Amino acid sequence: MMNNEIQGIGSIERLRPENLKGLADKELFILEQAGYSNVKEIQEKVLASIISASAETEFGKIYGFGSIHSADEFRLKVPVTEWSDYEPYVEKMELGVSDVLFPGKPEQFIISSGTTANKPKLIPESKAGAAAKSIVTRLRLIHIGLKFPGIERSGSIFPLANPSALSKTEGGIPCGHASGFTLNHSLSDGLITSIAFPLDVLSAGNAQSRDYLMMLFSIAKGDVSIIAGNNAGRFSELASLASNRAGDIIRDIRQGTIDGSGIQDPEIKRRISALLVPDPDRADELQSMIDQRGTFLPGDYWPSLRLVLFWLSSSVGQYIKDIKHLLPATTHFFDIGYGASEGKFNIPDKPDLAAGPLSLYTAFYEFIPEKGGTPLMAHELTDRQSYELIITTWSGLYRYNLKDMVKVDGFTGQTPNIVFQSKSGELLNNTGERLPASFVSEIIRNVAAGMGTDVLQVQIFPDEELRRYLCYVESTAETSGFNADIIAEKVHQELGEKHYLYYLLCVQQKLMNPLLIIEMKQGWQNHLYEIKTREGISSTQVKLPVMIRQKADQEWIKN
Repeated sequence: MMNNEIQGIGSIERLRPENLKGLADKELFILEQAGYSNVKEIQEKVLASIISASAETEFGKIYGFGSIHSADEFRLKVPVTEWSDYEPYVEKMELGVSDVLFPGKPEQFIISSGTTANKPKLIPESKAGAAAKSIVTRLRLIHIGLKFPGIERSGSIFPLANPSALSKTEGGIPCGHASGFTLNHSLSDGLITSIAFPLDVLSAGNAQSRDYLMMLFSIAKGDVSIIAGNNAGRFSELASLASNRAGDIIRDIRQGTIDGSGIQDPEIKRRISALLVPDPDRADELQSMIDQRGTFLPGDYWPSLRLVLFWLSSSVGQYIKDIKHLLPATTHFFDIGYGASEGKFNIPDKPDLAAGPLSLYTAFYEFIPEKGGTPLMAHELTDRQSYELIITTWSGLYRYNLKDMVKVDGFTGQTPNIVFQSKSGELLNNTGERLPASFVSEIIRNVAAGMGTDVLQVQIFPDEELRRYLCYVESTAETSGFNADIIAEKVHQELGEKHYLYYLLCVQQKLMNPLLIIEMKQGWQNHLYEIKTREGISSTQVKLPVMIRQKADQEWIKN
């Protein structure tokens, strides 16, 4: 196998997630910091460790893992893969067959927002893969603790999680959402010690009942200091529910009941209600807030709130604007970290910044340049450039194209800081311009901001018949004087200056017409999220596309 020693890092055996997980926080932090100056060596070593462990699996034997001695040889022997390549293997694993993609059986299957053959995509997770995710979560929390000392002891955490185990495969292996498994593992590993509601709430009734109970117990407790989730829009919905149902919540807190949840099953109702103690004093305090202020907001019923963790990037990050007025003015914002059902990939270490250093020890990464070409390794990336991410993980994904575009935003030592941009299929290409939709969206937002327009959502339809981009834009409710024509003119000009092929094909050769900015009605973004959740996608997993395949609903276009 590859070179077995790096000064200060250790052997490939030591880099296995189960061994890293056993390190004390200080040791893990020192190892992380040391790694930022040894990107190439660590990534090669992590890859060696992954393929060594899986050499005797069905997949490993097919591709000769036992005879691979370098990263270059691995990349030569193993093709870039996508989900369809794994479906035959996963079907066996669902039945409980061992040693297929990784040693042993899956610990669990993660239900992804993607679908295949009209059923949810089930991503197998190994014990080592679960440990790798836990290591990233732990490092993220270490950095939060460094920036906000003592915050883990100042109150409880309100996690926006889904149920973990929803069902089981034919082989008896649990299936559930990544957020639920993350919460369970974080509690069992001692990474978090106090949550604002009982875990039983997540398995009680339907989604509406669960949402009500999450807010009921958390408001009754009143000591929330951290909110953590992916999508800030999800929290906006929960805060709205609490405001609309304030009377029911206060009544249930006063009586120690859960009548407002709508749960009819007597056994579930008995079990959950037994966890809530009548608290007339807290009920009086909450009613006094409403009487004095006329509102019922998280900043009032959770006065200890200091930190919120959500995605700060891409279209999902725009929801942060929707929740700021709900929270205490002193609340800090921290990116919860970029990841997917398949893994966790960066470690944000600064407040208010979406980018974070690549998590070097927990997966092997490759990056396809935005304009195409040979995949690069982490040490070969360029600042401010965008790449399509390929991952090799401890859970049996090898050179797996995640179909995510990520952007490099500076470096920590030699390690690229990465941030999610968009799904990689979002290339505008009416006339061969190959223009990333996220790039156009970013320019629209910047131009609009320079004109005093705060943009909430952008979606772009590449209209081949009209030979132009139809850019649908919703601004915030506070924005006035939205001027679509002037924004379009300035965006067209800036694209011509910053993207050569756009200039050549649209400005110079006039093979394409200038783009149009189309103003959308307030609430359009919420409508888009509602459509996705009605399709069965968890609201914590929704990432709205920038490029769309059909024109926007005419009813949402502002006249």
